[in-house]
Amino acid sequence: MNQGFDEGYEVTGHYNYKVYPEQDITDPEEYSADQITKKTIDFMKRQVENATPFFAYVPYYLVHKPLQPKKVHLRHFKEELKNVDGLGDDEIKVLAMIKSLDDCVGQLIHSIEEMGIAENTIIVFTSDNGHYKTNGNLFNMPYNGYKGQTLEGGIRVPYIFKWPARIKESSVSNVPIIHVDLYPTFLGLTGIKPKERYVLDGEDISPILLGEKKDTDRDALVWEYTNYARYNERTNRFASSWVNVIQMDGFKMTEDVENQSYRLFNLNLDPYENNEVSKKYPKVVNKLRERLELWKEQVGYEKPILNSNYNPN
Repeated sequence: MNQGFDEGYEVTGHYNYKVYPEQDITDPEEYSADQITKKTIDFMKRQVENATPFFAYVPYYLVHKPLQPKKVHLRHFKEELKNVDGLGDDEIKVLAMIKSLDDCVGQLIHSIEEMGIAENTIIVFTSDNGHYKTNGNLFNMPYNGYKGQTLEGGIRVPYIFKWPARIKESSVSNVPIIHVDLYPTFLGLTGIKPKERYVLDGEDISPILLGEKKDTDRDALVWEYTNYARYNERTNRFASSWVNVIQMDGFKMTEDVENQSYRLFNLNLDPYENNEVSKKYPKVVNKLRERLELWKEQVGYEKPILNSNYNPN
């Protein structure tokens, strides 16, 4: 509620889920995605009845662990895919949960159509990160990496924009974008001017969506990923550590702050990141390092600080 929303709630879990702030939940045994869908449709209907434009942010807890699909969907996929090799229990559960997500999104779109506002409603479908690691990394293939990594399988996600009144149906763009582009893009699509001297981290990509431009104005995308996660006492290492990533001119370079090493992939020729090519393109590495250092100056980057309480013994 501190993010500027007029109403809303946070859900954790699928069954017997926690809700904050407390809401009037009629059936606590209900699947949380179904509850979110009903609440969202109710909100949209109230706004339409009052002839009031609205913004609905609907981040389903799908697909997210714990892997708890509906029993009816789980039975269906177990039977449907019983003879498919390479599918474990987790894969079957994920597919069943994707079915729930598909159903819920379909209900939202159907309701928008029923309310007669489909032609002039902007819908964006995306995800916050790549999928979990599962047997064979099935859901991110053919990309390497998964959730918790900055390889393409961890950060490349679906991005679908729908606005029948303005965005051409079936149009496609391969321009790399990033989630912080959403806010300035919504401003651009709706003709709202940002506050004077208000700094926007992202770029308005509405000219690309509307077919007026083919590329963004920026020269690079940068990620700062400081996630020290899942410490292993046996190896004395974390599963992930602090990396900075820059994507520029179709190349993607990762800086490991622990050992000041650099990895480079040529996404133009190797979008699945199978071949590390830093030694093959030393000039590209230097160019991206210089641009990354400039970014650090521009944003007031804070370098990692040694933990004085850390005892390696």
